[in-house]
Amino acid sequence: MSNEYVIGIDLGTTYSCLAYIDEEGDPIVEKNFEQEDTTPSVILFNENGEIIVGSPAKDMAIMYPMERVVTAIKRQIGTDYEVDIDGDKYTPITLSAAILRKMINDFNDNHGVEVKRAVITCPAYFGQTERDATKTAGKVAGLEDVTIINEPTAAAISFGFGAGAGEKKRVMVYDLGGGTFDVTVLDIDGSAFTAVATDGERLLGGKDWDQVLIKIIKQKVCEENDIEESELEDDDDVKQSLILDSETIKKRLSSAESTKGTLTVGG
Repeated sequence: MSNEYVIGIDLGTTYSCLAYIDEEGDPIVEKNFEQEDTTPSVILFNENGEIIVGSPAKDMAIMYPMERVVTAIKRQIGTDYEVDIDGDKYTPITLSAAILRKMINDFNDNHGVEVKRAVITCPAYFGQTERDATKTAGKVAGLEDVTIINEPTAAAISFGFGAGAGEKKRVMVYDLGGGTFDVTVLDIDGSAFTAVATDGERLLGGKDWDQVLIKIIKQKVCEENDIEESELEDDDDVKQSLILDSETIKKRLSSAESTKGTLTVGG
């Protein structure tokens, strides 16, 4: 049964997702162990040497020094970036593999199988180095057969393009993600997808919006409490709270014109 399922994984900057095709031929988004459709791409190294991934890592991050929490590792894939945790060195490949392994293990536990094949999406602008690193991360996570597909191509397929013969189409795919804002023009002819052009801002995603909100919050807190920004920068607990609160505020503002929050500074 190890090859019964071929899964698809969106390995994202801020959130990752796993899906598969069920017995009826329908695509199903798999819920992880925490019963969530998406898994936060957050890795926490606790004091016991455990590597915790997903919502538990995100929820506990505020209790640990920032250097023990890894986020947005997708931005480093294909580079020589490295982190040292308790004397052990981790690369973008091994860190990405930790995220993939968590999702794959959850799927295996849910279905009583051991999947070995997967399709993993990546940005259209990824070069061969980034694609190879993503594929290697999949194999480090326990997969034997990994196929890489461009995210805009996957998006077009999910909307029914390429399902069969028909007139040629040229479509534009907008991808506003946690790390980037990309635009890709695709030529679609039957089941053939060709990227005509791709461009965008690689540092204009949800994470960057969070940083802008953090800056605004810090300025407001300092003005209203007559303190220096350096006081906030020196407090690791405040820095962690700002990171988590900014994302919460951003989400609230998706459906409301205003919101409120509380930031505790000092003892």
